[in-house]
Amino acid sequence: MKLSQRIILTLTFVLQLHSLGAEEEIPYEFSDPNYTRLFLTPTAETIKKGNAYVGITEVVLFQYAYGITDSIQVGITFPIYPVAAGFVMKNEIYNRENKIFSFLFGVGTPLFFSEEFVGVGLTGGLIFSNGTRDRRFTISSHVLGTISSEEDTFFGILIGAGYEIRTSERVKWIFEFTALPVFINGKFEDDFPRGITIGPRFFGRNFAADIGFFFPLQSIRGEVKYFILPVFNFAYHF
Repeated sequence: MKLSQRIILTLTFVLQLHSLGAEEEIPYEFSDPNYTRLFLTPTAETIKKGNAYVGITEVVLFQYAYGITDSIQVGITFPIYPVAAGFVMKNEIYNRENKIFSFLFGVGTPLFFSEEFVGVGLTGGLIFSNGTRDRRFTISSHVLGTISSEEDTFFGILIGAGYEIRTSERVKWIFEFTALPVFINGKFEDDFPRGITIGPRFFGRNFAADIGFFFPLQSIRGEVKYFILPVFNFAYHF
């Protein structure tokens, strides 16, 4: 009699564990619609063929992107005061088992002030993402430079590393580190921009809104100052 009771208790325990595991694997009803971006840097994933999105970064920078194929997207970015525009192409070179490797290339239109030519911006970079849209790690590196008629020259490398994790049906948390080592007129700037951005992304089936907080890690004019800058991004995919 005692042996039978032990067998029943053991079977009940195993069945409960199996049930909990099955519930954790149930997929969400829809995925994050702004899956191609973190706060300040992109992920390696591209928009699928025929899809598009419009976005606003910090209420001053507008973006539009369109998927030409399932692995190539093109886009345009311009500020609210259209003194310039950037054209960007992102191409998935490798995409298997939730590991995506992409190449990005962009060019900024010539800038004109008082009818004088100022310069053209160029960028090219590599992006790697590992994981699903609900839990993913991304690293990226972009070379930035200008071709200018002025004496000043600019060259920099935008480095990004981010982690995103979905905590509920409509909320995802994003943790992102960015740094921009720069050379101005061939001289390296020791106190280059860098910082950490943390915050949630709220989203539905097509719309996403980011509310992040950027913590600078560099000193300001030689003095370390602690402050927080808000980051607001909005995107609608269709």
